[in-house]
Amino acid sequence: KKKTTVIASDEIPHPALYEELRSWRKEEAEDRSLPVYAIMHQKALLGIVQSLPTSDKELLAVPHVGKRTVQQYGESILQIIKTFVQSADVTKSV
Repeated sequence: KKKTTVIASDEIPHPALYEELRSWRKEEAEDRSLPVYAIMHQKALLGIVQSLPTSDKELLAVPHVGKRTVQQYGESILQIIKTFVQSADVTKSV
């Protein structure tokens, strides 16, 4: 039996963005007939939500995000983040 890690929503800084990224990942996985983790690991999603990267370089600095991920999905991910930050009026905490 597979172990699934459940993350409490109070541990996620921007739950709405996290859900948005999960939905995007699921759609990408379905389009490519791949499991969701092959698109992006859950830990990478959490890292993205915590750091809110605004460039490929910042995205690459997120743990569990590699060059291939940035090349294939970077533009989509950064656009999702940008839209979220603008609509939610979120300021990046560094």
